[in-house]
Amino acid sequence: MLALQPKQVKIFVLASICICGLSIGYFCAQLAGVLLQPEEASGPAAGNTDRAGTPRTVAVDTGLILDRNIFDPAMRGQEQEPEQPARETSAPVNVVTASDLKLFGTVDGGNDPLALIESGGKVKVYRIGDEIPGGGQLLEVSRNEAIITRADGSRAKLVIVKPELASTARTSTPTGGGIRSLGDNRWTVARDEVEKARSNLNQLLKSARMEPNIVNGQTEGFIVKMVRPKSLLAQLGIRRGDKVRRVNGVELNSQEKALQIFQQLREAKRLTVDLERGNENLTFDYEVN
Repeated sequence: MLALQPKQVKIFVLASICICGLSIGYFCAQLAGVLLQPEEASGPAAGNTDRAGTPRTVAVDTGLILDRNIFDPAMRGQEQEPEQPARETSAPVNVVTASDLKLFGTVDGGNDPLALIESGGKVKVYRIGDEIPGGGQLLEVSRNEAIITRADGSRAKLVIVKPELASTARTSTPTGGGIRSLGDNRWTVARDEVEKARSNLNQLLKSARMEPNIVNGQTEGFIVKMVRPKSLLAQLGIRRGDKVRRVNGVELNSQEKALQIFQQLREAKRLTVDLERGNENLTFDYEVN
């Protein structure tokens, strides 16, 4: 799994998946950030660093994405930043199995690192010092991993793991044939279409790009910079220039809000996206059936 480069916008946002409307459940979680591209800048924007000015890095478990940094400008031809080594700890660290706890994402650096951890089918956001399921505590957060203590005092390491790709993921192409417009900015998405798209994330990576909308140093939604004609997003009503402001009523203005959306959408069967198009406010509704 890869993470944002320090000089890029580090907002860990799942807005792009939400717009897809395609997984409105597990698929929404898997596509976290697939369509996002960090805003190019000569330095970190205000609001994207901690209070001391330290850049923050973000890692996300995007599931079936093909060995590429979806948040990284490398997909625009730039060189990727080398993987940072794991932080050293004073005690032996063991890798926690997926049946115990699962790490979905991290926000590293600054005064408020975050870890998105699943236990017992529930995903929650944890800060350093928070108690985790089983009586342990979150000790450290770094790129792609987190260090925890167990109830017995031992330490363990949670690592974001990339699942194996299905053989069909490299060959077939999502057609969007299972998407139907109901009029009045409403769409239904066939469950088969969801599964098809899950196997073809490489195509989705190329279909659109979004950038944070920075106003007075703060993130106020995300602007759609590119949508390919006849792509999945195009069939879902998204156009270039749209400014996505809310998903299921949650404002897209911080990493934590994005993580909250992640939690809400893992089991959702429908979602609502509020966006601005020119001077008009629109609400799009999507439902998987």
